[in-house]
Amino acid sequence: MDVFGYKLYTYPRSLVLRRIRLIKILPPTRSAWPPFRVIPRVQLVEYDLDPLTDPIPPFEALSYTWETREGEEPSWPILIETGDGPRKFLVYKNLFLALRALWNSQVTTLPIFIDQICINQHDIPERNFHVALMGEIYTRCARVTVWLGPATTSSNVLFEFTDTICSEPTVQALPMAPPQERARINNAIVNRTCDEDDELLNVVDRFSPKFPTAGYADILKRSWFTRLWIIQEASLAPEGVFLCGDRSLTFDNFRALFFFHVISSRVWNETRDQAVSVAELRLQDSISQLTKPFLRIFGERMAIHHLNRRLSLYELVKKYNVNSDDDKIGATKAEDRVFGLLGLAATTGPTFQADIGNPRGVYTKLAEETIRKDPDILCFSRGVKCVKGLPSWVPDWSMPQIDVPYGYATLTSEPIYKAGGSLRDTYPKVSTDGVLCVSGVVVGKILEFGKHEIKLEDEPWTVNSHDYSSLTEFFGEIDSFLEKGKKIPGTHNQYTRDEDARLQASLALTDGGLTARQYPDSDPEYPPLRKLYDELRQFSDRLVRTQETAATYTSFYRAYNKHKLQPGRWVRAFPVLSIFPLIFSVIDVTVFVTMFRIYMYVQPWRRWLAGVPASTPETVDPHGIIDMQLHRTTKMYEYKVNMFRNYGRKLYLTDGGLVGLGPTDIEKGDVVVIIPGGSVPHILRPSKSSAAQGPGVGLGMAGSADHDKVALDCTYVGEAYCHGVMDGELMASGVQERALRIS
Repeated sequence: MDVFGYKLYTYPRSLVLRRIRLIKILPPTRSAWPPFRVIPRVQLVEYDLDPLTDPIPPFEALSYTWETREGEEPSWPILIETGDGPRKFLVYKNLFLALRALWNSQVTTLPIFIDQICINQHDIPERNFHVALMGEIYTRCARVTVWLGPATTSSNVLFEFTDTICSEPTVQALPMAPPQERARINNAIVNRTCDEDDELLNVVDRFSPKFPTAGYADILKRSWFTRLWIIQEASLAPEGVFLCGDRSLTFDNFRALFFFHVISSRVWNETRDQAVSVAELRLQDSISQLTKPFLRIFGERMAIHHLNRRLSLYELVKKYNVNSDDDKIGATKAEDRVFGLLGLAATTGPTFQADIGNPRGVYTKLAEETIRKDPDILCFSRGVKCVKGLPSWVPDWSMPQIDVPYGYATLTSEPIYKAGGSLRDTYPKVSTDGVLCVSGVVVGKILEFGKHEIKLEDEPWTVNSHDYSSLTEFFGEIDSFLEKGKKIPGTHNQYTRDEDARLQASLALTDGGLTARQYPDSDPEYPPLRKLYDELRQFSDRLVRTQETAATYTSFYRAYNKHKLQPGRWVRAFPVLSIFPLIFSVIDVTVFVTMFRIYMYVQPWRRWLAGVPASTPETVDPHGIIDMQLHRTTKMYEYKVNMFRNYGRKLYLTDGGLVGLGPTDIEKGDVVVIIPGGSVPHILRPSKSSAAQGPGVGLGMAGSADHDKVALDCTYVGEAYCHGVMDGELMASGVQERALRIS
């Protein structure tokens, strides 16, 4: 039989009601033409999700990745049996392999839902309708089958190993034990404090040396674990099974394998007495990173099936799209970053509908519904958008990196600041063209922004380490801006007049005020923030001077420019005489630099021959110039971490003398505003027409009543820190609000 002689399959009708198609997998056939490929055969059957008479039969659902390249069309043929005979249907290669594996493994005999076939991918209304049904389909299925791809030698070894250890009752019981009990068992086995005849200890001793780490890594590296859609597909179904080649493994057994590996790897790390290769160490170290997607899925399953706890759609979008420094979860289309989570949400909102191919509309609709309850959604709108035509105030969830807002310690914590006070009853409105109409208090216009910012060390052997020369420049610029703010006429903020308040402003501007909130100076357990600031500033200043000196005395060019002889009056009168001091300077500097380099090379060997011990953290600073104990405190560590979070932000000075931190792309003439209910101020860029309106945008300069009725047309730049208004001081003072139109 040859598939080339069959007509292409056409769907008899569009399913836009609550009806779905399911597949019955039939015995495959073989092509009559080389390479005589086995061709899967299926039959499509329609069912009503809300039947009046015949209930929908038990069915399964397939979770897999399409594995396609941009612009690639399906080219692998299967046969769909119809009343008019077989019809050819083209699918992508990964699904073709999955269909063959489903028949060969006989992992299921039930009808199965496969989106690539059961949904007409060329019928946009049908696709839109079924996107909203995906959560219900995977919730109502009896089981989800996860296709991981073709088998390898190492994956087969892992599946066989898992079947073996899961036949032990003690291993099967591990996933069901409470976390505290698992931790106790883990410590008891590693420390050998349990009885010698303990069954789990015996199992660990027997199987830990045989654990197939390479196969474990092979499975965890499969692309299925990195995709966004699979989270709801694997989490909603009551049961699940992994299929790799013709081998299958239940979700429960895979989870037992995970807990067994946690114990096994710790035993391996604590008890190994032989050298291991660098490759094996790297493989063991990579497992913890590779298991994150697995833990993400089973954490969601635990929340849904055992804790009966679901998040809102907005919370889910934040949870799975805000990645900071982690790799972004994969999604083919920008709108998938919302659609792929609809089924997990506690509610999708009364007006939210799927709209394939329109990420601008999807993101704008989500932002419109969210901003009425949480103005801090604006904080996620940063940088250059990937989605074309997206309003400046709407977050682009498809951006490669989205960080946690500066006003939050973590993504799930409460905001640290409350600059906008309480949420108002008057909700923001969004026009049909995506313009956000909202009222807010204009804090001030930016008169000047900084030239320096905190940078990271660019050396390859450092990880998230500050560039201390940038710290020195940034600290100096803080002092300069506070001094400039003091000289602005009519300023009324306290830290331009009070020295103690000015010091507190300096401390807060180094890290956006985060450390002072997390570790108040009133807590005697931690050193005062002023002490940390002074120590870090002295340390960075000293380190910069040391680096400059070392650079000078190891570079001929720098040494010559620093120490060259200055010409005397006879040389100035007779320039030809300058050749003699020049020669002496060159000789002198050359000899000095050469001797210094020899000294730097020989000194370590002299110390080694003399038996002088190597420097340690306790002996590196014997004169007490650097307080090493202070550098090891938790508060100093968090202080550095908080400064690292402000990497890339710049200082700004408003026309009211207020100093703050804003995004890198701020400009002179931007305005700082506070939106009621928001945690932090925001930077807006007025349009040319609004900028030409004249006065009325400065703090305390609201202008005439008629002027304030005119809406300020602007675009969104980013969130900001503005010292002196972060706790709602301005909102409580009764300053008049102004209408804003953010496009």
